[in-house]
Amino acid sequence: MIQFYDAVIPVHIPGRDYAALYFDGTYGQAGQMAARLFGHCRWITVTGDFEHCGIADFEEGNPVFDTPELLAEYLKGRAALYNGRGRRGRIYCDRANAAKALYYAGDAPREWWIATLDNRDWSASQLARDLAENWDAKIPATEIWANQNVPGQRYDTSNLLRSW
Repeated sequence: MIQFYDAVIPVHIPGRDYAALYFDGTYGQAGQMAARLFGHCRWITVTGDFEHCGIADFEEGNPVFDTPELLAEYLKGRAALYNGRGRRGRIYCDRANAAKALYYAGDAPREWWIATLDNRDWSASQLARDLAENWDAKIPATEIWANQNVPGQRYDTSNLLRSW
């Protein structure tokens, strides 16, 4: 299983293989400057930049969270890229906000990066069951891309459950 990392200050990330870095917002400049340090990089947007970013950070205080229509616009924009052949649009959120993100996403194609930060290695099916039973978010296991499960003071660690 591939593990990847994210951090607001990317130089704190210990591994240099896989990282999710901020492209815009407060930490975008640091992310863009550090991208060359990593072999594989995915970009995170807080504003809904579907052209450059494969992950929307659905957390309170970010435009894609605070302006409901932005999340669906981001996902539909990703799907329309490359003459309609599309790119994957991923939603990063914690379990407590998954039902809200699911509602805002509507029927737009998407994948999920779910934060649990509980030091547990979840499978996609276990996480889908937990989301449905405990968080009122019926997200199919086939849509769960990754699980951010290990919190850190300087960076977080995630397990990739699908392809990078």
